[in-house]
Amino acid sequence: DEGDPHSPGQPLGRQGLRFRLAVGRPSEAWRTGLREQMVASGATHALLLTLELAPWPVQQRGLRGTKVVPLGVGYDMELPWLTSLETPVQVLQLTGVVVDRDGQAVRIAAEGLLAKRSSLVLSAIGAEALLRDGDVATALVTRRQELDGQPFVWQVATRQVLSSLGLR
Repeated sequence: DEGDPHSPGQPLGRQGLRFRLAVGRPSEAWRTGLREQMVASGATHALLLTLELAPWPVQQRGLRGTKVVPLGVGYDMELPWLTSLETPVQVLQLTGVVVDRDGQAVRIAAEGLLAKRSSLVLSAIGAEALLRDGDVATALVTRRQELDGQPFVWQVATRQVLSSLGLR
């Protein structure tokens, strides 16, 4: 359903929020190397996956005012009630980009793996809590308990990014 924020066709627009993903222009040396590798292998496109940090907005839902960060399709991370709606949270995000032989982005998609809530004190001064190595390690072993087989969060995110890019 086009209007359902959790339908497969809506990975980046949730509850009226629109995320904007952008890709920087790679250097000429990088593009030349990519083009040479793609020509040698007969590929017309390449897939680049990155793990990065990005600020994501917090949403408030329901009568109780539950605070959540929608990290992926059907995957929301609840935050404590005192979490500020004004300050974004840091999210460990998996981004996938399909590029052509010229290094131009053709398609891009992203899914969040883990959000780090800022304390109320940090939020009050407009600061954000930063993800640390331990948080990344936690994201790599966290499982989606509500899904059959309890796959790792990164596995589900990878599948969703590939699906959003039209890949299997």
